[in-house]
Amino acid sequence: MMTGLCEVACPGCMCGEAILMKPGATYEAIWPGALYEEADLPSQCNVEGCDFTECAKPSQAPDGAYTVASVAHTELACQEPPCECEPSEDWCIIETGSPDEFQGEELQASADVDYPSATAVEINFE
Repeated sequence: MMTGLCEVACPGCMCGEAILMKPGATYEAIWPGALYEEADLPSQCNVEGCDFTECAKPSQAPDGAYTVASVAHTELACQEPPCECEPSEDWCIIETGSPDEFQGEELQASADVDYPSATAVEINFE
């Protein structure tokens, strides 16, 4: 799962990180009510070794019904360590340098939410 949270990205733009999860693990995230649209990654935001040319630019979501969707992959061809979570962790966030690192079977899952009256969503990959 791409989190899009990255300390080296320019403000208002996100770059590549992924949540690496062990089978059966649970990850909880808070949706701040933001919608994201693809934008060209400004040249001053490029990070050495990062193959991303686009970023996700956030804007405030208006009230309404939304479908929250997520994509997962069963394998990661990690190119830059660390590539594994600590043995005691069910999940961890790792940096990714290229979308090509996501391999194996692609899993998709989604859930509906009525924002802002509800903000909790549970998405299960089976």
